[in-house]
Amino acid sequence: MISIFILNTEYAGPKKRAFASNLVWNFWVIGLVLSAVLAYFLKDWKHLNLATSIPGFVVFLFCYYIPESARWYLVHGRSDKALHILKQVGDVNGVPIPIDIVLEETCSQGKSHGYSTKLFKNRLMIVYILVCLLLWFTCSMIYYGISLSSGNLGGDIHLVFILTSSVSIPGHCIAIYLLDKFGRKKMTIINLVLTALAMIGASLFSLGESSTVNTVLRVTLSMLGKFLLQIVFDAAYLITYEIFPTTLRNILMGISSATARLGSFSASYIIYLKDVNPVLPYMIFGIIGIVSAITCVLLPETNQTPTKETLANNGNNGNHEQADKEVLQMTEKEEIKLL
Repeated sequence: MISIFILNTEYAGPKKRAFASNLVWNFWVIGLVLSAVLAYFLKDWKHLNLATSIPGFVVFLFCYYIPESARWYLVHGRSDKALHILKQVGDVNGVPIPIDIVLEETCSQGKSHGYSTKLFKNRLMIVYILVCLLLWFTCSMIYYGISLSSGNLGGDIHLVFILTSSVSIPGHCIAIYLLDKFGRKKMTIINLVLTALAMIGASLFSLGESSTVNTVLRVTLSMLGKFLLQIVFDAAYLITYEIFPTTLRNILMGISSATARLGSFSASYIIYLKDVNPVLPYMIFGIIGIVSAITCVLLPETNQTPTKETLANNGNNGNHEQADKEVLQMTEKEEIKLL
């Protein structure tokens, strides 16, 4: 999923990046909803596993036709390949690129060799990485915590799962507008705090005897929390993509995704704390969410900025805006016109 997200987003200009990145996740949600529908009709887990695996083989057949990232070609010293890809993009979009255009290679040796060691000498980047790791851990923990605890909210497990999953679609669509209008950083902090409050609210309605009113309120707050969290998750993907340079983007986003898996792993155990006290699971989600939101204050705002291609473009004594100005290989006008 990380490679798909990065490849899809690297072909978008600054003004279309939120749209391109969020478009991918709507299909993810559709897959979640369909999995619940299949689980309703296919009671045998073997049949369910087979039904959800077959589409993967179909997608595999199209891998040959997926183009490589032009940005990746550039940082690896293969500007001819990058130019060929961009000409194809321009032809499909009906906007042929100028014949005399020259793409500047951002890595003279054609490799990202040595950037991993340099990364740990950049204190600002280390702070960004740690904040992003916590953000991804938190998003995944709460996201899968809500999904895995669908059966504990009351009502039919399949219906509740579909409801708590389907709210992500409008979340993705609204995220496109919010992230472009108000910025990645602000929307991450605000929506993560609101998500945390929704989790804490849902946990409080777990007190006392179970009733129809409490069940409806728990499900409603869970749906609201997942809706808001979807905006945060979209912002987390996007801001992580925009902070890290092309030479290390895939690696660092992969590490972030691995950390997110730790979050989903821990969620599968946290939800069973309901046997100790029904308030604990969602209360833990809420508290960690607030802590993560506070640390996000340290992140820079990356809205409408060009992406960086090498580690040298990051930092600049913490002046993120200056780093953004130095990284452009084409003018912003040319990039937006082409893509």
